Amino acid sequence: MDYTTTAGSATGGGTDYTDAAGTLTFTGTAGETQTITVTITDDVLVEASESYIEYYGRLGDHCGHTGLGTITDNDSASISINDMTVDGEGALVRQPLRLR
Repeated sequence: MDYTTTAGSATGGGTDYTDAAGTLTFTGTAGETQTITVTITDDVLVEASESYIEYYGRLGDHCGHTGLGTITDNDSASISINDMTVDGEGALVRQPLRLR
């Protein structure tokens, strides 16, 4: 059975993941499984989860079965807020925030 991946909300070509394609060979044994490998690109961007689509069947013919792969982000950000002092009533306060 042939398989290929294509972009869902994720971008292929090495941006979010590396496109994968190939052929899985089953011997016909009941319960047999095969595994495909999709390489995920690690970056430092804080992002929502993204997905790619897996097509199974004949290559170039997306009429077979589909699967959905989800890339869960492993990056995080936090904000640091320092103590502030306000001098006088109605004073304008400028508070620096630092994204880490």
